[in-house]
Formats: sequence, structure tokens, C-alpha cells
Amino acid sequence: MAIKRQFDYNRKTDTIYGVSANGNAAKQAMVLMTRGILGKWKQPIGYFFSSSSMLSEEIADTIRGAIHHLQAIGLTVQAIVCDQATTNVRALHLLGATLDPQGGGGMTPTVWRQKG
Repeated sequence: MAIKRQFDYNRKTDTIYGVSANGNAAKQAMVLMTRGILGKWKQPIGYFFSSSSMLSEEIADTIRGAIHHLQAIGLTVQAIVCDQATTNVRALHLLGATLDPQGGGGMTPTVWRQKG
């Protein structure tokens, strides 16, 4: 998602916020969130900032890492939901996900399930 370019400085920690990993002003943000299927809970697990849209390969690597960390704490990822941006769709294809015929279409989010 697009975000406002802005820098903030924290004197206490001597940290500048609003800079992407490559040192440029962040203009895009990606948020990963996990939520329970049977329970009513949700938790953001990562915020990623960049100066331009992330490549599909970068998105796939980020999701792969998130899945690894979630599995390491005993959670099982059942599905991934995203909007239908071309980079997101390609990233999920790179992960080997398949389209759930019950989800997606029109303006609704695309729902993907892991094979197997």
C-alpha cells in the first residue's frame, strides 16, 4: 500500500524512521498479519517498507520467511489472503499456492491455499 513519505527522528534511540532498507524514503508498505481460523484473534507479524513496489520474488521470500517463523512456534498456515495485485498473484504462484475457487473474483480478496 502507498504511504506518505515522511522522516521521523527518535533522539532517545538515535533512529530515523521512514527510510527503506536501501536508504531511500519509504513510499510503500507491506503488512503481514496472522489470524486464527477457529479463534477470534489476529496479530500483525511484520511491517516491510520500500521506496518502490516490491518484486514478486521479494514478496514470496518474505511470505516464505513468515511461514517458517510461524511454523517454528507451532502454528500451521492454512491459507494466504491478498488483493489481486499482479505482484501478489505471481508471488503466491512462486510459492506453489493454488487458487481457492470459493474465494476471489471481482473486487474481493484472492484466497490461496498451500498444496498438500
